[in-house]
Amino acid sequence: MIPGAIPEEAVAALFGFTVKTLREKRRKGDGPPYIRLSRSTTIYLADDVRAYLTSRRVGISLGKQEG
Repeated sequence: MIPGAIPEEAVAALFGFTVKTLREKRRKGDGPPYIRLSRSTTIYLADDVRAYLTSRRVGISLGKQEG
């Protein structure tokens, strides 16, 4: 296995998707970058998954409050 590689089943579980849903999102161009090793094997690199999750992060900016 490639160091830092995550199988699609694990990525789907991380996102709370079925593998079928992850594949559909991938087909539509959504989701993290992936590597197609063969017709039946797709993997993701941990750094790419982490970057994708970070890019989807939603936060609240409260700004500075003066005392």
